[in-house]
Amino acid sequence: MDRAARLPCGNGREILSEHFGDVAEHSWAAHYEPNDAEPLVGYLDSGREPIEAELGGALPWEEVLVTARALIDDHIRRYGALRFERRGATLIAR
Repeated sequence: MDRAARLPCGNGREILSEHFGDVAEHSWAAHYEPNDAEPLVGYLDSGREPIEAELGGALPWEEVLVTARALIDDHIRRYGALRFERRGATLIAR
């Protein structure tokens, strides 16, 4: 993937500043608290094709999903939800 395809938050502003006079960074955070394992297991499963393309078919995918489901269910039983946060930034260059 080349630099133009994806700008990392760590130096995206620097990269854009080489070409634009004004670069504004708008940070954001999304908080998640799922209390059901299935959406998370479904999300994990949605990455199967690219992961298998990179690692090959040797990964016991069904076992991975069963293990993930069990670990997530256990965490939710203990704490009521699986809490996590995703952070990012939007860069606007003019």
